Amino acid sequence: VRFDQKHTVRAYPNPAARGLEVVVETDLEEAFEVVLTDASGRQVLRQSCGGGTTRLATAQLAAGVYFYKVESKS
Repeated sequence: VRFDQKHTVRAYPNPAARGLEVVVETDLEEAFEVVLTDASGRQVLRQSCGGGTTRLATAQLAAGVYFYKVESKS
């Protein structure tokens, strides 16, 4: 997915103990996936979402550094 000034992705809170809210603001009409990886690059969570807010459950994850990315499903 190509994001420009009209499309934004935000994630909060940081740090996230129980859950992470990922907000995708876009005019694109397609589904996305949010992928969470640990510091070694291992995928620990993948969740489908549309535009808007998606909540990722993070309580089961060990304390550490994680990275998220938003991918197009198409």
